[in-house]
Amino acid sequence: MKDEIKRMYYSVGEVSEMLGLSHQSLNYWAKRIGVKRKGQVKKIVKKYYAFTPEDIEVIKIKTKRQKV
Repeated sequence: MKDEIKRMYYSVGEVSEMLGLSHQSLNYWAKRIGVKRKGQVKKIVKKYYAFTPEDIEVIKIKTKRQKV
């Protein structure tokens, strides 16, 4: 997975596809771990999340724990 992560920020759709999770699940995890909204990152008015590679790794680890 680490080789696949090359950009600074990813959208909900991109992360959903990477991890095989629904948009709703990703929104839940984004709120739970404190992912920043795109507007907070790029100084624009956007309501959706901007996931960093670190955020993706944390969600990947936490969702694996939930499945066990």
